[in-house]
Amino acid sequence: MNRQQPISKQYSGAILITVLALSGLAGCSGDSGDALPGATDAGKRDTKRDTQLGTGGGAGANAGASGSIDTMGLGGNGGSSVVGGSGGATGTVDAGRDVGPDLADGLRSIDVGPEVTVGLDSGSPEVAREAGGDTSVIDTTIDTTGPVDVPMETGSPDRPSDISSEPVILVDTRDASPPDGPSPDTADGPSPNDADGPGAFGDLPPEVYVDNRPADVADASAPGGCSNPGWAKSWDITNQGWLAGDKDGNLFVANTTFHDLALGGTAAPITMAPASDSDAIVVRFDPGSGTPVWAKGFGDSAAQTATGVAVDKSGRVGFIGSYLGLMTVGASNLSNLGQWSYGYVGALQAADGTALWATSANLAAASGSSAGFKAIAANPNFDDFVVCGKANLAATDLNAIGKPPLVAAGDGKYDIIVAKIKGIDGSIVWSRQIGGTGDQACTAAAVDDNGNALIAGTYYGTLDFGSGAFSPAPASGNQIPWVAKLSGTDGSTVAAMSPTGPATGSSLSSVYSIDTDSSGNVVIAGGFRNALTFGTTPTLTSAGIYDAFVVKLGSTLAPAWAKRWGDATHSQYAEAAAFDSSGNLTVVGTFVGTIEIGAGGELLTSASDATGTNDDIFLARLAGSTGASACAVRYGDPASQEAYNIVVPRWSTSANKDVTFVSGLQNQQSILDFGSFTLDTTSLQDSAAFWVAKF
Repeated sequence: MNRQQPISKQYSGAILITVLALSGLAGCSGDSGDALPGATDAGKRDTKRDTQLGTGGGAGANAGASGSIDTMGLGGNGGSSVVGGSGGATGTVDAGRDVGPDLADGLRSIDVGPEVTVGLDSGSPEVAREAGGDTSVIDTTIDTTGPVDVPMETGSPDRPSDISSEPVILVDTRDASPPDGPSPDTADGPSPNDADGPGAFGDLPPEVYVDNRPADVADASAPGGCSNPGWAKSWDITNQGWLAGDKDGNLFVANTTFHDLALGGTAAPITMAPASDSDAIVVRFDPGSGTPVWAKGFGDSAAQTATGVAVDKSGRVGFIGSYLGLMTVGASNLSNLGQWSYGYVGALQAADGTALWATSANLAAASGSSAGFKAIAANPNFDDFVVCGKANLAATDLNAIGKPPLVAAGDGKYDIIVAKIKGIDGSIVWSRQIGGTGDQACTAAAVDDNGNALIAGTYYGTLDFGSGAFSPAPASGNQIPWVAKLSGTDGSTVAAMSPTGPATGSSLSSVYSIDTDSSGNVVIAGGFRNALTFGTTPTLTSAGIYDAFVVKLGSTLAPAWAKRWGDATHSQYAEAAAFDSSGNLTVVGTFVGTIEIGAGGELLTSASDATGTNDDIFLARLAGSTGASACAVRYGDPASQEAYNIVVPRWSTSANKDVTFVSGLQNQQSILDFGSFTLDTTSLQDSAAFWVAKF
């Protein structure tokens, strides 16, 4: 339950890439940033849960060289946009995320068109923003007829994080053919429960298919069909945003704005300080119509971001981000007058947006570090938040009273940080710093119905949650996922697991999302390259570049099933997955080329432009018991559109129980046609629009 991904903006006649994330940004004056090895597809990067204010930087090069830690790339999971400062020469961006292994949050792309030459700001130590800016709603179209269900046959069933600094990791070669050709994924091999044939389309776009098998071979536990949204809206905001829901089914968004913003509805306009860089914003939406109820902005003339949101039992909205300068949240006055950003956690009242408290932490050892908070989570049964991320120093600002102080692993690389924070006042209940040789990072978090913390991320080197290091350790240059369950009482390890990486070759993986169901089962989603083996499930082998993966784990983190989707010549990413109250799953992501959701099913084909680099959106419904696909749908035009976040309020007692809220980014000069309505940015002057839809 997380997320990352701003897109470029027009600035002084040139496209100035900006990024706000809890991860690094290239090219500002200061120390040289972490080297991102070997990026041929340098724009590829995930800011979905990893957007940071960067400050240190060296050259922002297409190859993701020195200074390009989480740097290049329009954005997303995690793409983000970034700016360069002194030393950040002009870089060529593949309009997506950078794929250098600052932990594979960087796998995904927000390709906004053909390659562009990015003019890097040669002086400012802050993230560039558009002066002024359109404050109007871009397009608001509400389908008054409600969602259109896809007819299902009677009786049928129901996407580099940001760690690694080692130069040996392979990266996205985009259109280059894989050396060994496509490899079959035995986990997705043909089987009666995975056969997804073409079905009735209704008024959906042609790239939609549903399970049309005979009832005797269909998976009776699979969820219902895909449908077009009941409403969707978009706004002049160039960051991807993060979503959360409360126990009443209300919808909340955390995001970042670079200019004054009028969202409409009953929300007061957000007015930034003169000559301000960026502000963190939190917005509550009416779930029935998508109309903003209230909107709050936080920041001064320096740069502040919001990169995650969650809601606790008592209706407190927790949000995370990074900041420079001064930031006031309720009675809390945060101050960071240094050269690089600090991470913060704040809280508001869900009812009216009244600011309550905030606390901050220095998690970065120097300029250019991509350390910070990467995810925040809560559960409607408890009055606490869980936050996680990474630090490359002892995270003493997170020390809990009466507990042993946090200590860094000592190798100067990144460690996992995780803490439980009281919703009422921001005090720290418990915290842990977990590291070893190499880099480790947490990129996703959830809280189960028993109050346990579920966290996930990627690592290379060694990682030990207390019962011995994972074995075998990833081969040199390999970055693979991990998942852990921690006690809600004291943070002790309940269970931990990591898949086995490939025996040969180099692997990159990212985990963008984690969620739990009412029985304690867990799902993770992300992207990977090469091969991963989760327990006794058949090995997942990418078809060529990066493939999307979704894995279900039991309450003890034993793998139940694992799926991967992708083709041999492009990249596909599962950005987020969520359980409904029946234990079934909805998955959203981005892809180029073709993607087959389930063996034997009809392919979804992206409507990319002639360069073959612009993403489309996919949404799929899966049976929780087997991972079998019930339906999948594609949305997008030849420009770039991406989906990053999903909320399914399975716990709600309102009419919004089990509905699906999705958000993402839409490139300027594009038309996002959902079938039931259209979002049009062909007249948008900014580089992208943030959108939200209710399915």
